[in-house]
Amino acid sequence: MNRLLTPGHVLRHARTACRSGLILALAVLLAALPGPAPARAATGPHGVALAALADLRAAQAELEHALAVTKANAALFKTPAQRAINALLGASDPAYSAAAGNPGDAAGAAGDITRVLALPGDHVWSPALNGALANTQLAAAILGDALKTRDFYKFEMTATQALVDIEIALGRPDRVGGLGGLAGTLATTTLGVPASAATAPACAAPLGSGPVYGTAGDYLLYIAVPTGKAAHFTLPEALASRSVSVTKGWVLFRTAAEPLRAKLCRNARHAAAGPPALYTRAQAQAGRAVFMTNCVTCHGANLQGVAAPSVAGTDFLTTAKRNGWSLGVIRALVVQNMPFNNPGGLQPEQYANVLAFLLAANCYPAGNTPFPLHFQPAMNKLLLGPVPGAHPANARTGVCAVP
Repeated sequence: MNRLLTPGHVLRHARTACRSGLILALAVLLAALPGPAPARAATGPHGVALAALADLRAAQAELEHALAVTKANAALFKTPAQRAINALLGASDPAYSAAAGNPGDAAGAAGDITRVLALPGDHVWSPALNGALANTQLAAAILGDALKTRDFYKFEMTATQALVDIEIALGRPDRVGGLGGLAGTLATTTLGVPASAATAPACAAPLGSGPVYGTAGDYLLYIAVPTGKAAHFTLPEALASRSVSVTKGWVLFRTAAEPLRAKLCRNARHAAAGPPALYTRAQAQAGRAVFMTNCVTCHGANLQGVAAPSVAGTDFLTTAKRNGWSLGVIRALVVQNMPFNNPGGLQPEQYANVLAFLLAANCYPAGNTPFPLHFQPAMNKLLLGPVPGAHPANARTGVCAVP
């Protein structure tokens, strides 16, 4: 079944199904529903992303208007094309022409997307937005070339390619990841959550008076609306729902990110359980002596590096997370390459102790099980990174004290 539905329609169908004793199974694809136009001075990640979406749509409309021209008057197709460039690049770009007017905002789609990409941290939407930005800039460059001709048919061939690039930048709300473009990002990630909206962990049942946006990590998995409010609820722009159902007093609009639920919730449970205890306190204490004898010259007493890189703290853990370093990788480097003047020259127990010391300095907790003397396959599955809830002794370096 493929047709445009509103929450009111869904609720009425749900009530009819329930009255007739049928199992509610509304598997529909909701077309993108336009929301109100964003304010020209967009604020917050959600508002800025919406502004970029509006700019891309404005450029698309201008270009479609330009391509609909049938008269051989260059001004009739060049002015809308220039307006499309203005909406794509914004007023600060050299290609901007104030005389043509701007159907978008001053930042342009490229400027708004760049603002979202500049947000601190690693986000799941970055690949999609990087692609949207590249296609936005490519479309503007192609249109710049199209403006150099007075022949409508040559313009048509060039501008059609620019329109394809704009459509790729817009993407599809029923796609997750890089192929989703800007619309997919707004439909399946927390960029689609309004600043004033209530959110809840998507791995648990929705609570509250609703509407509630169910999130897991950076992903938006569903919007839950109490059945009593669903008839008056307006779906956000660019939402494509894989399924709609009524359960325990809620109407659930599940996004295209719903298939990721099992993995995301499993990761959330692991994160809630806290970082694993990989060594004993006695090992870490013994490892400090090994470090001070064999490693301090290169790595420094504060583990921040002297003639070699840092091995503990914020910089080290951030780099480890960015590069996807596992405990197995770090162990191999230590055991095979260190000490610098005697690679592999320590005893297995000494290497295990110094690794315990490094884990302690990086704020991983001690436990009752010693760090293994030999490689274990599970080491390759444990990715290193900043430890949630850690309390480093040195706030500047992020290094924890080893008692």
